Amino acid sequence: MGTAGQEKTPVVEIRDLTVTFPERNAESSTSQPAIRGLNMDLYPHRTTALFGPSGSGKSATARTMLGLLPPEARIQGSVRLDGLSLTELGERQWRRVRGSRIAAVFQEPHASLNPVASVGSQLNQVVALHTPAERPFRHRSMQLLEWVGLEPAQRFYRSYPHQLSGGQAQRALVAMALACEPELLIADEVTSALDAVTAAGIMRLLKQQQARAGFAMLLISHDVEMVREFADTVLPLENGIPGVETTPASLPREPAAAGPSATSSVPLLRLKGMSVRHRSASGTPVTAVRDVSLDLAQGETLALVGESGCGKSSLARAILGLVPFHSGELLLEGRTLPSGQAGGAERRALQMVFQDPYTTLNPRMTVRATLSEALACAPGSAEDVTALLAQVHLGAALLDRYPHQLSGGERQRVAIARALAVQPRILLLDEPMSALDSLTRRRLLQLLRELQQQQGLTYLMISHDLAAVRSAAHRTAVMRSGVLVETGLTEDLFLRPKHAYTRKLMGVESER
Repeated sequence: MGTAGQEKTPVVEIRDLTVTFPERNAESSTSQPAIRGLNMDLYPHRTTALFGPSGSGKSATARTMLGLLPPEARIQGSVRLDGLSLTELGERQWRRVRGSRIAAVFQEPHASLNPVASVGSQLNQVVALHTPAERPFRHRSMQLLEWVGLEPAQRFYRSYPHQLSGGQAQRALVAMALACEPELLIADEVTSALDAVTAAGIMRLLKQQQARAGFAMLLISHDVEMVREFADTVLPLENGIPGVETTPASLPREPAAAGPSATSSVPLLRLKGMSVRHRSASGTPVTAVRDVSLDLAQGETLALVGESGCGKSSLARAILGLVPFHSGELLLEGRTLPSGQAGGAERRALQMVFQDPYTTLNPRMTVRATLSEALACAPGSAEDVTALLAQVHLGAALLDRYPHQLSGGERQRVAIARALAVQPRILLLDEPMSALDSLTRRRLLQLLRELQQQQGLTYLMISHDLAAVRSAAHRTAVMRSGVLVETGLTEDLFLRPKHAYTRKLMGVESER
């Protein structure tokens, strides 16, 4: 932390900020402000958290401070950066401020990275744009990759976004944000895609860099424990209305939820010695998953946990046929499923819900079109789009909306409805709640339980949210560096972990 003298003058001063989006509500001609009368000061060396549920105005505040609001947005009040009025800047002026004096890391890393440019070239571009005197660019970019733990840096410098896990992609964005040593860093749900170990490591990294460079940090989060540990002050937001600034210790801890009841032990899906390989950016073969064997029972929820990049998503994609598995066997009710996309109708029994519905839903298709397309893949289905939405507790009023007009929770429910269209038996849930606030997360977990009970669904749940795992999973498998290190009843693993890595993983969750 800095000295008291350093913290007396705020980097950013926000006074009476009100932001309104005209015709934001498609069912009403009346617009409600997204932010109402916000006052906030951000100081060097200090972290202020904006805390609240989805739709509370947190991200709208961040986008106001970055000049990223749509042209139709109405802004009242003032936002000043060292005396510079940000609300009066034109786009040319914003280009000199955004990225250099104010940097941001958003919650959807793969949506923020250019999919056709390597990580190194994107880092070089940021360094060259904002610090042209910094040469050579490559040396600076390699240093940044090492700072955020993407090592060996040479490998990640050449990698493309699709070759990175969610956590690795987020680290790359953190490197880009730190490149120009900004006065203010906005961390918008910066750890939502990371497991507990990696999330804590990223936040410690940001705090270390803050102590070194002295920037102010605005932490936007719905993670109570993250805010409690890493913020200096907290400003609650709900429905755009700010509460009273408080200390992180005053935030209540989330109550632990009861675990699920036992299920049948009859195997529905069996993995026998499965290994998954791919090639790195340099063309070197990499084993992402090594000799994994698992049984998944009918009606069971099996959680797969481990650090980002440990092979969880690679295994799920191999099960689904999105990537071929190199060796081993995959059996559905005793019938062997071939590696890759072969398998026809049997493959419809397995469907996936990804962690980022905003990037997996077509932005040019309405909810109606998305679900109609899915239903067309289900021969003989008697369902219609309205009935599908009803299954996930959404009304027909959403049918003609586009993904950007939905909240994060609504988008994820639409993604679940799309998966249900082909009447699957197994859902592979890849971090389905990572970007949701605690209330929305609990409601989505409850929905998944209801669907499991009503339709007899079986879940393979990939998650770094150990609280959700403990609440929802019957059994848990722990993965490290592509290898299963421990599998057992969820409560047993939390109370009596045997492997040293499992103890480390559970210990981080209990300490945060």
